[in-house]
Amino acid sequence: MQPQRAISLLLAFVGLACAPAPAQLPSANVIRVALVGEQDSIAPGQEFWVALQFNLEKGWHIYWLNPGDSGEPPRVQWRLPAGFQAGELRWPHPGRLVTKYSTDYGYADQVLLLAPIRTPANLAPGGKVELGGTVKWVVCREVCIPGKKDVSLSLPVKR
Repeated sequence: MQPQRAISLLLAFVGLACAPAPAQLPSANVIRVALVGEQDSIAPGQEFWVALQFNLEKGWHIYWLNPGDSGEPPRVQWRLPAGFQAGELRWPHPGRLVTKYSTDYGYADQVLLLAPIRTPANLAPGGKVELGGTVKWVVCREVCIPGKKDVSLSLPVKR
């Protein structure tokens, strides 16, 4: 290695080691996300409801489907058994989130985003099915933190 290149690399490493640490972002524990069911079992050929349940620490919020001046609404990529179909998320009426810089729309404290799920007519009673998905969101207070979590729900199949 050329001496000049070695010195440049050494200075770069020293600069990185002496640089101030980035500001510590709040813990991801400001939000808890779960998949919950309307009922404790499902039946062949029927529709039932599930919800993405968001519980937020005081002062934090997530965004509505139409967030306003900024923000990004939660999204879910479903993982369902063959023959199951998920409908569009249903969004409750949002609150206004006003700062001196913007007006947004979203939810604080807790919110349930509902989704209808249709089971196939040939679903065999007696077993269990695993419903799941990957949920992505942005949670904000003074800073915004993107988040992602895999959620699941196991339900028995009855007649």
